[in-house]
Amino acid sequence: MVLEFLMFKFGVRALIGGLIVAVTCASLGVFIVLRRLSLISDGLGHVAFGGIALGFWTGIYPLYTAVASVIAGALGIHALGKLRVASDAAIAILFSGGLAIGIVLISLAQSAPADLLSYLFGTILGINDNDVYLAAGLGMIVLVVMGLLWKEWVAITLDTDFARVAGMPVTALE
Repeated sequence: MVLEFLMFKFGVRALIGGLIVAVTCASLGVFIVLRRLSLISDGLGHVAFGGIALGFWTGIYPLYTAVASVIAGALGIHALGKLRVASDAAIAILFSGGLAIGIVLISLAQSAPADLLSYLFGTILGINDNDVYLAAGLGMIVLVVMGLLWKEWVAITLDTDFARVAGMPVTALE
């Protein structure tokens, strides 16, 4: 039977984690594609590698440092955009920087962590309860913020000038 993996706890965790990520990413993806920032996921993925390496190097749980580095990377891309750097160039800068920092920090570590590849390429059947809680918490934050700011984000996504004229705080909402 197809659903036999749900008899095991790792299968249930994988299904729940996958559903949380799917709903959250699909919801955000609409805005990302309409704003022509689809490359941002690849760029922030490489920034996350730098965060994972930082976590291994400092001994902090790597997913926490990855989340912090992705948030910092997204803010960095936005800040570069305000300096009139094109969005694809800003993403490329953070893309290269995150990858370079990750390589340097992994090489500075005493030994390469055995589970580095599972952090980089993922193994949904290997997620633990903490990972599911982290995904659920972040997913809820994203969905609540999206629900609260839905009208504003739609206005900014479709016509930034209209949103600005309508009195919306475009810079803060971006």
